[in-house]
Amino acid sequence: MALKFLGYDIDWRELCEIEPPLWGDYEGGTLMTAEDGGLGFATMEARSLVLWSWYVGDDGIADWEQLRVIKLDMLIPSVSFNLKAHKPFSMSSNVGVFAIELKSGQVKKAGESRPYYSVLPYMSFYTSGTSLDPLHRSGAEIVNGDAICRKKSIELLEELGLPKGLLPLEDIEEFGYNRVTGFMWLVQKKKKIEHIFKKIKQTVSYANEVTAFTEKGKLKKITGVKTKELLLWLSVVEVYVTDASPDKVTFKTGTGLSDTFDAAAFALDGEVKYAIVFKDHT
Repeated sequence: MALKFLGYDIDWRELCEIEPPLWGDYEGGTLMTAEDGGLGFATMEARSLVLWSWYVGDDGIADWEQLRVIKLDMLIPSVSFNLKAHKPFSMSSNVGVFAIELKSGQVKKAGESRPYYSVLPYMSFYTSGTSLDPLHRSGAEIVNGDAICRKKSIELLEELGLPKGLLPLEDIEEFGYNRVTGFMWLVQKKKKIEHIFKKIKQTVSYANEVTAFTEKGKLKKITGVKTKELLLWLSVVEVYVTDASPDKVTFKTGTGLSDTFDAAAFALDGEVKYAIVFKDHT
């Protein structure tokens, strides 16, 4: 069965069928981005990498144009690539996976030989809605170091009207708060810690990264916090106090269940809550 590709003509809004170049056996060929940014095609021919580019001639007819042939046994080994400046081409062989920088002709071994179906190079990942999201980092107040991060997180909790000991993370590396989006985050050195709030005998787990959206008296859409109920760990998604009961803190889990505790149970270590009672002796 002949190898063919399905394309989409944006101008005419039509699907079209594209055949590979009429050259050799293209069973192992692959589409790629050409050096000019257009559609490209690459395949192996003996010990050479053959590169093609899809172009439209003056007569309006589209066809493949062979760009060049790279002889793989003539490539120069490289210690590293500048991935931002170059676009390496990945290729698997019986001796390993190699990244080939097409412009310079340099090659670097990227992995061991395995039955790969495909190779997907990447530089980094980010999860939308976390501190890595550029939307929240842009314009945010960001500090680094345990002492200043702890100070800033306590100040934020106090500003929101929440207990200051609510986020007892350890060895905090980064604190960030974006007042425009209301997003805050804390990153600690450890993968996770477990903290026991002794007054209520409640164990809470804090992940390497804790995030939340803030409102007055509330942390919502929380990630990275779990509470232990019997033998189960339940994700805490919301923590809040109300104007009617500012001395009570409610925890809401992802299951929809909630529990309310005295706010004093989440005070900082050494912080004493005093209640002044006036008695009428008349």
